[in-house]
Amino acid sequence: MVMTLTRREVLVAGTAVVVSVGLPMRIAGATGGKRPTPTVVGPEPHVPGIDRVAYFTMARFQASVGTRFHIQTSARRRIRAKLVSVTDLAPGSVNGECFSLLFRTRARRRLLDQGTFEVEHRELGRFALFLVPMERGRRRAFCEAVVNRLQA
Repeated sequence: MVMTLTRREVLVAGTAVVVSVGLPMRIAGATGGKRPTPTVVGPEPHVPGIDRVAYFTMARFQASVGTRFHIQTSARRRIRAKLVSVTDLAPGSVNGECFSLLFRTRARRRLLDQGTFEVEHRELGRFALFLVPMERGRRRAFCEAVVNRLQA
C-alpha cells in the first residue's frame, strides 16, 4: 500500500512537530532595555506559568515583518533572510491559528533543502523552523514555514 501525502500535509505535520517540541520565549521588559541574548530551544528550566509554545503567535511574527533573520544551514554556513510576509491561512478561526511565514534570501546556486533549520532573530531569539524552498528569481530566493496551531 502506498501512502500519498500532499505538500501541504507534509508542511502542516512538520510544523506541528516543530511547534510541539517547544519554542523559546521572552518576557516583555525582562532584558532591562538591553538587546536580548538569543535563547536556544532545548532543555531549559521550566518557568512556571509560562506557555512556551504560545509565545510564537501570528501577531508576534507580523511585528517582525521586514526584519532580518539568520538561518543556520550547516555547521559553517549561515544565511541572511528577511521576513517578507505573514499570511493567515485560517482567517476567522476560533480554534487557534494557522499562518505561513515567507522569507526572502539572496539567490544562491542552490536553494535551501527542505528541512528543519535553526533560525535566529534579534528580538525573538533562536528557534527551529521547518522551511520549504518556494521559488527562485535572478537575485532572490524564497522559502516558507507554515505554523499550524489549530485544535480539533
